[in-house]
Amino acid sequence: MNSIKITVIIAANILAFSCNRNVSVDNVDSRHIVVSIEPQRNILEHIIDSTYTVRTLLARDANPETFEPSMKERICVDSSKIYFLTGVLPFEKSLEESAVNTPFVNTSAGIDFIYNTHSHHEGEGDDHHSYPDPHYWNSINGARAIARNMVNSLISHFPTDSAMFASRLEIYEIHLDSLHTVMTQLLAPHNGESFAVWHPSLSYFAREYGLKQISLGTEGKEMSAKGLKEAIDKAKNVGVRVFFFQKEFDSRQAISINEGIGSRIVEIYPMDYDWENQLKYIADEIAGAQ
Repeated sequence: MNSIKITVIIAANILAFSCNRNVSVDNVDSRHIVVSIEPQRNILEHIIDSTYTVRTLLARDANPETFEPSMKERICVDSSKIYFLTGVLPFEKSLEESAVNTPFVNTSAGIDFIYNTHSHHEGEGDDHHSYPDPHYWNSINGARAIARNMVNSLISHFPTDSAMFASRLEIYEIHLDSLHTVMTQLLAPHNGESFAVWHPSLSYFAREYGLKQISLGTEGKEMSAKGLKEAIDKAKNVGVRVFFFQKEFDSRQAISINEGIGSRIVEIYPMDYDWENQLKYIADEIAGAQ
């Protein structure tokens, strides 16, 4: 057993309750669940009731590509009843390897992944085509898969609440169907149109509504003058009218590109708890772009 696991075992019995100061010790022991990101928490809270508590591991301002859980966070995971991981974020692998007791449940099961949207340079010979686009939660089908995977696990771990989970899932799926209908109607006139993003976080959203996502940013590198020009020309050639960016990335270069394109720049946060309103906001911006 490695040193991390030993430390977790020793500390867990003492500090389990500290992973969420709003949770009683009893709930930590029996009905405390941890998720990786805020959209998962939103979806889970549509399915469970107030007798359950949920903690999100990744803070709003944390970078999911470089995030490393602290010992306190590892203890929090190990004291939870279930850990719902996205299955696509780097920190989850090491977290699962160091976990002692908690079952890890992958909420991406059944997702039709999109590939070749992100570049990875971890070593010679790496095939970037083999890495799935991680942002599947930014879509109705993604949310539906997450909810179903969660319910399957919840029923297994809390069988006495099976009827409640099934009922709440049915209601939630009706809600998702309604949201999908509204956005389909809104975006139907824009089928085949292109929008730009700095970071390719809307691939699944674009696929659902017949749109084309044009990624213009670079991952962790300053773009050269030539690269800036190429990005601008790329967006202009496909008629981009709206450019989405996340402020945690290089907004200065995003603004320069947007000025060159002559599009409207819109700030988004694809990992927001209120992921639904983010998608509706994005759809409204695409539909309203002139």
